[in-house]
Amino acid sequence: MRMGKRRIWLILGLVIMVLTLGGWGPITHGHIALRLIDRLNFSTDAERRAFTAGNLMPDMWLAYSSLDIDRQIKMHNMAYWQNLNVLAKTSEERAFSKGFLAHLLSDRVEENWSAQQALIGAPWPADYAVDGLLAPGQLRSISVSTNIKTLLVAAWNKTYPTDLWPTTTIRMGRFRMTVVDYTIFDDVIKKFNFYLNLGYSWVTKPYQESIQWYGGYEPYLDKSVADSLEGIAAIST
Repeated sequence: MRMGKRRIWLILGLVIMVLTLGGWGPITHGHIALRLIDRLNFSTDAERRAFTAGNLMPDMWLAYSSLDIDRQIKMHNMAYWQNLNVLAKTSEERAFSKGFLAHLLSDRVEENWSAQQALIGAPWPADYAVDGLLAPGQLRSISVSTNIKTLLVAAWNKTYPTDLWPTTTIRMGRFRMTVVDYTIFDDVIKKFNFYLNLGYSWVTKPYQESIQWYGGYEPYLDKSVADSLEGIAAIST
């Protein structure tokens, strides 16, 4: 019977990973981002802020709407990041792109570890378990400049021309003007900052079981940093 439950968890876990791409939670990504910043030679605070934001923003649709799985998957699409990277021109935008890439590469580490633990009976993936062990974390808030917002939208519309970024129509007398809806970013930033500060205790997992299955997270954070540095070096040459 116990083996049956493990098999069910494994099957469900693999299905969930396919749907949501798995990956670390935002608090863990924040820890990874800070470790990476110590290893990268950013020359300005704007670049460091942009990198940190980039490291968290792939999960923005999850924060905006946990039910919007389609856009959550699209935000984690490497093709989306590639367009974002091509469109990034300023040093701030390039720093953001590097942070975004680091997020995608780090998530692969979590996915592999969670799959391994599922095989030996772990009741859930590492994401919120490790978030709970690290909460509230060193990183307490993020910010996104107008330039970064514009970059995200431009890359989105280039990657997904049939699923354009939401827009708002403004009436001005006889004229109507359609503008990009940036309020989504403001909502997401508020939710991220709340998450980073409080840890969303209602989604973290029981402490003892988290320790049992995922207490040895440090080597996997180290690997996330190493894989991210390798990926960033590849696009920096």
